Amino acid sequence: MSIPYSSFQSISVNELTNSDINPDTLANNDVLAYNSTTTSWDNVPMGTGGTATTVDVTDTNADATFYPTFTDAAGVAKTLNIDAAALTDAWSINPNTGDFNFGDSIKISGGNTFIGLEAGSVTPTGANVCIGGQAGKTSAGTAAVHIGLLAGQTTSGDYAVSVGALAGGVSQGNGAVAVGVNAGQQLQGVNSVAIGNGTAAVSQGNTAVAIGLQAGAASQGLDAVAIGDTAGNDTQGAGAIAIGNGAGAVTQGANSIAIGNSAGILSQPINQICLNSSGAAFAGALASATYINTLRQVDNGSGVGNVSYNAATKELTYSGT
Repeated sequence: MSIPYSSFQSISVNELTNSDINPDTLANNDVLAYNSTTTSWDNVPMGTGGTATTVDVTDTNADATFYPTFTDAAGVAKTLNIDAAALTDAWSINPNTGDFNFGDSIKISGGNTFIGLEAGSVTPTGANVCIGGQAGKTSAGTAAVHIGLLAGQTTSGDYAVSVGALAGGVSQGNGAVAVGVNAGQQLQGVNSVAIGNGTAAVSQGNTAVAIGLQAGAASQGLDAVAIGDTAGNDTQGAGAIAIGNGAGAVTQGANSIAIGNSAGILSQPINQICLNSSGAAFAGALASATYINTLRQVDNGSGVGNVSYNAATKELTYSGT
């Protein structure tokens, strides 16, 4: 029978095609089961007949959380548990709150999405996304994103982002970003950025930036910038800038600048500028000084070692005569 959409009306039990449903015997919790012998649909009590693919949802407590049950081949209702020894690990749905739980592995609740064993399991606030074993496990902030094993595991700040195993693992500040294995792993400062494996792994200052393998890896200061493989690697001072592989690698002084491969590589003093294009490691000795390696020699009679600026070519050179 064809029913026009505009004139659709409810169909009674007796109008169902190929059915053997008796309205006089319908009872609460009856289910509709197909009888292959009679090729008809019958009403039967829940738990009788059916197959392993039959799914029922049962309200088992007062707070309207539902625990889906499965009916096995013998028609017996079975509760699905993640851990057969612990009923508390059953999966559940609460249509009133939108909460969905699948043991300790998947939780969708209060705007939070947690996927992974114990991900986001302790004191979450709202709008967090934690994916990976124990990602964002303890005290995830608000609107934080943690992806990877143990990423943002302990005390992550609001709007913090960590991607990679152990990234932003312990005490990640508000608005901080850590991308890479062990990036910003411990004590990453507010609004700081760490991109690269092992980058800013331990104690990155507020608003500091570290990009590159193990750049700013340990004790990067406030507002410091380290870009390049191991740039500013160990104890970079506040406001210091290191750009280039190995630049300012060990104990770079506050407000100093090292640009170039291995420029200011060891114990660069404070307020020093070191520019190195020689291809070899180079570090100046004095604070508040400028070092350039190399300058081209142009003998112009101005005096040995005197530096000249060519306004036409914009080049700095030194004289040997």
